[in-house]
Amino acid sequence: MNDPIIYQLNDFKLYLQVNKHLSANSINSYNTDLVKYIDWLKKKYEVKDLSDIDSDMVKKYIQTLKKGGFESSSISRKISAIKAFHKYISDDLEITNVTSNLKKPKKEEKLPVVLSLEEINMMFDTIKTNEPLDLRNRCMLEFLYGSGLRISELLNLTAENINLHKKELHVIGKGNKERIVPLSDMSIDAFSKWMSKGKPHIKNGGTPYLFVNKNGSKLTRQGVWKLIKEIALEANITKEISPHTLRHSFATHLLNNGFNLRYVQFLLGHKDISTTQIYTHITLDKLKEDYLACHPRAKEWFFMFKRIFLIVCDSLGVGELEDAYKYDDLGANTLGHIIETYKKENITLNIPTLNKLGFSNIMDDNSDNIPLGYYQKLKEVSAGKDTLTGHFEMMGIKVDKPYITFTKFPEELIKQIEEVSGHKVISNEVASGTEIINRLGEEHIKNKGLIVYTSSDSVLQIAAHEEVIPLEELYNICAKVRELTMKEEYKVARVIARPFLGDKNGNFYRTPNRHDYALNPPSKTGLDYLKEAKLDVISIGKIVDIFNKNGITEFYKSKSSIHGMEQTLDMLNKDFKGLCFTNLVDFDSSYGHRRDPIGYGHLLMEFDRITEDFISKMRKDDLLIITADHGNDPTFKGTDHTREYVPLIMYFKGCKGKKLSDNSTFANIGKTILDNFNVENNFMGVSYLDELK
Repeated sequence: MNDPIIYQLNDFKLYLQVNKHLSANSINSYNTDLVKYIDWLKKKYEVKDLSDIDSDMVKKYIQTLKKGGFESSSISRKISAIKAFHKYISDDLEITNVTSNLKKPKKEEKLPVVLSLEEINMMFDTIKTNEPLDLRNRCMLEFLYGSGLRISELLNLTAENINLHKKELHVIGKGNKERIVPLSDMSIDAFSKWMSKGKPHIKNGGTPYLFVNKNGSKLTRQGVWKLIKEIALEANITKEISPHTLRHSFATHLLNNGFNLRYVQFLLGHKDISTTQIYTHITLDKLKEDYLACHPRAKEWFFMFKRIFLIVCDSLGVGELEDAYKYDDLGANTLGHIIETYKKENITLNIPTLNKLGFSNIMDDNSDNIPLGYYQKLKEVSAGKDTLTGHFEMMGIKVDKPYITFTKFPEELIKQIEEVSGHKVISNEVASGTEIINRLGEEHIKNKGLIVYTSSDSVLQIAAHEEVIPLEELYNICAKVRELTMKEEYKVARVIARPFLGDKNGNFYRTPNRHDYALNPPSKTGLDYLKEAKLDVISIGKIVDIFNKNGITEFYKSKSSIHGMEQTLDMLNKDFKGLCFTNLVDFDSSYGHRRDPIGYGHLLMEFDRITEDFISKMRKDDLLIITADHGNDPTFKGTDHTREYVPLIMYFKGCKGKKLSDNSTFANIGKTILDNFNVENNFMGVSYLDELK
């Protein structure tokens, strides 16, 4: 019988490896502690499912450890493992975290309140720049956060303290000691606007100080405190903050990005700075160079977009390619034929957001729609029309030789599968996954035979009932079959575990526990380059499987495409720098292959609704890219992918949409992403970045 606890434990180990980047020794340590914990729960309470565990059971286990004579350090380590595991499964399975109130192994040190970069940006975003006092407030925030000033230092600044030519700020600190700190471009811009468009419109109070109130008098400490708290409240920041919080954040963000601790000491003007300067020979030029390289607000301008969201609507083709005849796909048009089907059925395909972004322009060159986004339809230059091929090309890799396909697997391979699995194979054919499990499901339950099938794609799929062949056994079988199919004569692109449930033919259904065993990309992809550049590469859906974990820094599984889009929407609340890469597979697997144009259209409308919400919540430095990896016309003959152009939409806040110039390859997408993050590469394709500026 399938053991869901062991399945989740194995999933947690993969999470520690990919998301947390723990070493093999650390993961083994976690696993050892958790296996003992789970075994104890099973013996003591006959626990069969994670939802059976409650907080009292966990406390009893901790008491058992203490009575067992374990050292306090060992108990602390075990508690850490248990808490981490329960936190993970509570998020993944949406169940209560029974360890949330468990006493932490170590008492955490109390640290100063620090704002995240996301919270800093939220504060800046609340300030309008069209009124004199708003210009003043922005300038004050830039100086407090961009240069780490004390409030007294800020209030005593005069215009004479600013050297725009050298980008320097002369500060008089405690004990009347002077120090020089660099000014970021953002601080200089805010200062220039305040002095030219703000302060001249404030009543002249005769004070030389830079920051004044509405009556022209020098601002007070209490006045600045009140302003900072009001701005934080408007930004929905619940932390108890003060002007000094921005100084703490300034120092913390520099150190987090590798800035020298001694330099931070200099910039903050600590009382022993003169000694530090003498013995470390700090030069102002070197300090400026490192400041620009390490402080977030000083370097953000190097990237046009801090976060890029790439969403692949799997199989959403927009018309046959010129070479479609080679694939017997002449006349294919996934989106076009869905639109036609809806018209014939007298149903409205309501996708206003996608059309406004540019889909209507992609489908009709003569459309009078003024697009919100940049648009184009891209050509696939790789050989084939496979999922891997399309995604690899997006990330800069041209696949010259199609992956091998079968209508029936060689008998020699079938015999080897039976040998390594210990089960007979009861099928070997091209088939629809839902059709074959409902035809052979009862036979499979009776004799535990493996349901092996393929399609016109380069895949070997093995279906098994979760209560007949447990998930872990099915995964192990597929891993062994992946090894068998590394031989050139059997080298399919993917081996796929296809678990299902149900009790009789006609009501069997596939579960979300699919797992792909893909070939590695033939060479380094754009994802590898991004990861090597210390950028985030976040996978949502099956991206992590498509690239076989290569180049991924975090991954999140999706239960459905709607869930995947909701996960992507949640990523707007995450402060990251890099790429969030999402695949929405249900367009392909649930509606394209099953030749269901109405269902495909319904999912498109749901996607449109969520996209509307998504773009309303984007930041100014976010870029949204929507595309596809191939076609799968649900009105076309057969059940397989179709060789088509794919749509390309690029949208960011305030952009003036138009048609992009080049459509020669999917690789233009990856080229643009790498160009944005200043990552050098020799990939094919054309970057659109200059067109977006």
